[in-house]
Amino acid sequence: MNYKAIEYSLKSVEPGIWKYKFRIGRGIKTGTTKTKLDLVAIHRVQSELTASLKTPDSTSLRGKWAYLSACQMIVDVIGDLLADGRQF
Repeated sequence: MNYKAIEYSLKSVEPGIWKYKFRIGRGIKTGTTKTKLDLVAIHRVQSELTASLKTPDSTSLRGKWAYLSACQMIVDVIGDLLADGRQF
């Protein structure tokens, strides 16, 4: 499964018990949640993932995404300029 560009796994280990795992940067987060409903388990894992993204350890990951987005924007602008036949 994928949420906010982070791949995670979720599986039922016994009735009402779900085990999850995801990786942010170099860290791996694992845990369990108790619920009978699969959609509730998914929501809980996604909430945990969101909370993990907000921790200070994950700021470097967000910084890399911002850097890559800025680079992509620059490449797009240069491509548009070259497509118009402009020189710079």
